[in-house]
Amino acid sequence: MEYSSITVERMNILDSERKSGGILLTKDDEKEIINILQSLLPIDTYGYIIWELIQDKVSVDEPNAIMPVLRERLNKVYARVYVIWANSKDDDFGFNASLLKTIHNVEKLVDSDMYIICAKMGYVIHLHPNDDGQIIINITFTDPGKWDSFRRKFEED
Repeated sequence: MEYSSITVERMNILDSERKSGGILLTKDDEKEIINILQSLLPIDTYGYIIWELIQDKVSVDEPNAIMPVLRERLNKVYARVYVIWANSKDDDFGFNASLLKTIHNVEKLVDSDMYIICAKMGYVIHLHPNDDGQIIINITFTDPGKWDSFRRKFEED
């Protein structure tokens, strides 16, 4: 299978494609993630979360602030997450990756809107690069039970 140069670059950053447990998602996996997101959160016609309509959200100023928010809200922070990008092309793929490695490399990975989703714990993190070069970060919490069928595919339990 041919991957875009951006997917190869992301693979190298996340050390993915089954190295150290990383898994490249299929387009069907990405569509399933998006369908679940659309059933749980308000999404506009362009595929972006409408954050103004979400009451249970936290905004942070930098990637280093993500882990403290997750630790405060959850008893346990699960280490594996799904990482997808809005408006990805047919040869761009998302990943099942390490949360810590993803957060540590956010500035290298966020070239467009990026979502970090933990199906096991139910949180969704949206990272949006603005025109000033800053990354706007919003976190919300969903019902982890809604992700069960998808999560079982990757045997996260």
